[in-house]
Amino acid sequence: MGGRAETSDNVITPHGDVVYRGDGLGNRVSVFPATCRSGEHQVGQEGYRAVEHGGLVVVSCVPCAAAHPDRPARHAWVLRVSGAPTRSAELDDLPYLRMVANAPFLPD
Repeated sequence: MGGRAETSDNVITPHGDVVYRGDGLGNRVSVFPATCRSGEHQVGQEGYRAVEHGGLVVVSCVPCAAAHPDRPARHAWVLRVSGAPTRSAELDDLPYLRMVANAPFLPD
């Protein structure tokens, strides 16, 4: 974890990998960062959207995406997925502490 998502000739380098855990019933659950990439919002309170495509999931903060419609990916976490899609997700910064702490401040 800890890389930066950047685009170059339509190639995206993810920030890191999705963390997974098992629930009490043995189901695999995706764990996403609880803090938005700008560091301004707790996405569980403010709202988030997670969209998977092509082996990546983009986790965007609703207020940041609304404030910056011209640059939505700049204000989102981009994570690599592995295995089959999960049916549920939870938010937790703990598995992503290094990535969240190293997130660049993103001025408007």
